[in-house]
Amino acid sequence: MGYYVESNTKPLMAIISATGASCGWVSRYDMEVFRTADNIAVSPKPDGPLTSPYLYHILVGLRPAIETMRTGMAQPHLDKRGLSALEIPLPPLEAQQAIAAELDAQAAALAGLEKAAEAVEKAKKVALENALYARGHLRGVSGSGELAEGVRMVPLGE
Repeated sequence: MGYYVESNTKPLMAIISATGASCGWVSRYDMEVFRTADNIAVSPKPDGPLTSPYLYHILVGLRPAIETMRTGMAQPHLDKRGLSALEIPLPPLEAQQAIAAELDAQAAALAGLEKAAEAVEKAKKVALENALYARGHLRGVSGSGELAEGVRMVPLGE
């Protein structure tokens, strides 16, 4: 597997997956990336009335509509000509910036909650293992050993 030395996509540019299982998903990155032919970069026209952050959030909101434009079954594909026919609301520049800032803040809060939820799930797993070990149902260090005498594994349906 190789790597690319140069990027072809600017930071915060909206990228829409155009092929495969993730066809229609919208993403963006805080850095320059190399976008393959399986993705479509969507950016505002230079000096136009549209900002990249606002465009990204609008495209995320339009994902269900974008996904209806997919063709093919086993390997779905998205054609950029269909995307260009999408109509989007275009508020004044200041409103676009405010909307994008609010949605970015909500996305950051959600990312924090998701990270916290992952930590809770990990802590629950450790707590369960520790509880089994502490009660003598597991042997070994931190419950990673074998089952104690009298403890057996059974199918869930039993």
